[in-house]
Amino acid sequence: VKIEIEGEHIENSTKPTSKEHPCVEILKQSIKELRNIQAKVGGIGGGTCAAIVRGAGFPAVVWSTIDGTAHQPNEYVKIDNLIKDTKVFAYLMSNL
Repeated sequence: VKIEIEGEHIENSTKPTSKEHPCVEILKQSIKELRNIQAKVGGIGGGTCAAIVRGAGFPAVVWSTIDGTAHQPNEYVKIDNLIKDTKVFAYLMSNL
């Protein structure tokens, strides 16, 4: 059996949300308030659904507590972290 596949997928990066945008500041405040973590602003170097939102002309921010296994065969999420991160986003949305 011989299989040949040709294809190319190119997706250009969207313009990042400004570090000074209120949603960035409110997310940082939410993380500090609920997780006692001093968040740093920066890109993630990968694709998220935030790119779709930014591509439509809206600001977008992302946040997640990870354990260093992203995109690995043993990728997982701790339920406790998922709940805490959900609270961060609920706090963020209620303060926009």
